[in-house]
Amino acid sequence: MNLPPEEVQLFYRLYWSALAYANQSLNVLPGLASWEDIRKHPGEKVSKLRDAFWAKPELLERFLPPGPHPAGEFALRVRGMKTWPSIT
Repeated sequence: MNLPPEEVQLFYRLYWSALAYANQSLNVLPGLASWEDIRKHPGEKVSKLRDAFWAKPELLERFLPPGPHPAGEFALRVRGMKTWPSIT
């Protein structure tokens, strides 16, 4: 999926926030609780969290609940996709 330039930053903020949310449940990277923590962490370690997150699609469903979302239309498009990896 190619995003318009104005949505790239939003995508990464939403993506890192989703990984931080998943880490709260999965505890793959202990001590990392915010999207800022995830963003600053080495990519090879974040990839372990990403893989664990993709293996549990219900985490995305809980992260993007039904109804209006603070991330607006972009979050609605993400919610409508069948799998999170399809947007990366």
